[in-house]
Amino acid sequence: LATRYPRLKLLIAGKGSDEGAVRAYCEVAGLTDHVVMAGFQEDVRPCLHTADTYVMASAVEGLGTALLEAMATGLPAVVSDYPAVLEVVRDGVNARLFCRNERGNLEKVLGKGLEAIDEQRSLGEQARATIVERFSVSSTVAEFLALYEELGQR
Repeated sequence: LATRYPRLKLLIAGKGSDEGAVRAYCEVAGLTDHVVMAGFQEDVRPCLHTADTYVMASAVEGLGTALLEAMATGLPAVVSDYPAVLEVVRDGVNARLFCRNERGNLEKVLGKGLEAIDEQRSLGEQARATIVERFSVSSTVAEFLALYEELGQR
């Protein structure tokens, strides 16, 4: 994608044991001008507000708060199709899914988003609506109350 979109930047927030390997790969692949390694961020909101798309390319993951935070900001998301994410993400409605086991699929899905800005905006709006509807304090409290009432009737 960096070849097709020379102004494209990848912002990686966080720290991990693979950081050195990622930096080395970027050097060898000639990607250092396209990759920003931001390190650990106490408050990730500035990173999210800087981004045009949130990518979660995990092979295995629970339903992490990172994805929910990104969706809550109205950021369109591109997410691998691991099982837990399917509880929240509807492909083409509130995010884009890519098949993690299919080589080149992430690039294809990201490229599609780069070429369809209006569709990206709509995905971001629907992502935010999903979070407000399903994960806001009021909706979470309502779900707990309904569960307690159901359990109390047994």
